[in-house]
Amino acid sequence: EQRLQALFGRGVALIVQAVELERLHQARDVLFCRDDPRLIVRRAYQSMLDWAKAAGRPRAPKQTPIMYADSLTQSAPQHGDAIATLTRAYLTARYAADAPSLEDARQAEAAMVGLQRASQEQKKQLK
Repeated sequence: EQRLQALFGRGVALIVQAVELERLHQARDVLFCRDDPRLIVRRAYQSMLDWAKAAGRPRAPKQTPIMYADSLTQSAPQHGDAIATLTRAYLTARYAADAPSLEDARQAEAAMVGLQRASQEQKKQLK
């Protein structure tokens, strides 16, 4: 009986170690995938969705990315180029067999930074 308890205890300890090891691997993957173009683009696109929602222009549930881009561009034509860049990159990152280039991902990131800066400038002017 004691031997069985000892084996059971070791088994539980091994399971706990395996779970901890898996968590470490997941954390490593998150930390070292920062240069994955698909992730860069998807984060930038999500930031655009958040930006637009904060501006009172959330995406409707049935809107495709292209429909949403058209809607955003109609309501904010001064941001049309950035919206188009982000949408194009997102479509490639999400649906294409080949990932976007790192350069395309960086352009999407830069477009999002531009949208955020423009919003900050607009807020400053309103104060």
